[in-house]
Amino acid sequence: ACKPLLASHSNCRALSAHSRNLTDDQLRAVAQLGGTVGLNLYVPFLGNNADFSTMRAHLEHLLTVCGESHVALGGDLDGCDELARGFTDVSSWASFYAYLQAAGYPADLLDRIFFRNLLQLLQ
Repeated sequence: ACKPLLASHSNCRALSAHSRNLTDDQLRAVAQLGGTVGLNLYVPFLGNNADFSTMRAHLEHLLTVCGESHVALGGDLDGCDELARGFTDVSSWASFYAYLQAAGYPADLLDRIFFRNLLQLLQ
């Protein structure tokens, strides 16, 4: 039997054609196996001039293709030389949370994205 897969640092090829990003079919397959996809902060994966808006676009696409139970935050804070504008270190997650909250994301969805989905997968 297949185990749930964690694509911990993955973005959407539909939004940025980088070869490390996942296609919609790959994203759907991860979700169908009960897995989770983690948003990556690396600018070459997000697209040029990436910022919180770009991150949100990838997040929205992940939510649409994978569903709310299969999306998390992947980061890559220790291996990137270029992060999305507005993101400097781990403390920037709080700013991104506030950005999404201001955009109308409900607290339950933010909890899923920020920690609950990943914890559920790991349990």
